[in-house]
Amino acid sequence: MAVEDEKRTEGREFQEETRAHRLAKLDALRERGIEPYPVRFDRDSTAAALREEFGQIAPGTDTGKVVHLAGRVMGSGATAGSTSPTCRTRPARSS
Repeated sequence: MAVEDEKRTEGREFQEETRAHRLAKLDALRERGIEPYPVRFDRDSTAAALREEFGQIAPGTDTGKVVHLAGRVMGSGATAGSTSPTCRTRPARSS
């Protein structure tokens, strides 16, 4: 029983340390003026549009273009020294 109690205590301590570390990272972002959980996010592109525009360039190429993309990261893969996420986005809604 003592070993189980010790493991349980270590697990709790690890969770508390992890939580404190994450909260410190959130505070650091907010100090830099970044809201980590914004109420609103305006995207200006979709994954499909980016694939259409840049699908033929070599991995790791810097186009200099900055976009705001919203979606769900479904996975990632390393190609030629760069990491590229696989994203799924919804088509833009018509208003």
